[in-house]
Amino acid sequence: MSYEQALNQFGIIVLIILIIGTMIAFFIALYISRSIAFPIDRLVKRMKKVEKGDLAPFPPQSSIGEFHLLESSFNEMVIQIASLLELTREEEAKVKES
Repeated sequence: MSYEQALNQFGIIVLIILIIGTMIAFFIALYISRSIAFPIDRLVKRMKKVEKGDLAPFPPQSSIGEFHLLESSFNEMVIQIASLLELTREEEAKVKES
């Protein structure tokens, strides 16, 4: 095997490794971005439901600690809003009775 052939073969190997590494990096980046974007998208959809008046709590589903905490806190806020709305309705009913 001549020097040029060895150099060409080495260049091909490096190119193949570079292509495979780029593909692996792409799929890792895709996985990480989806694992972040999916919980945010789910929370945005939930916020739109609350905006339309659906105050039913939903179970936190994220396995990422920060997103799980965010979903739990949002749930608590929705529960408090529903409770305050119920108290307001009761107080309005009492005022109408008197």
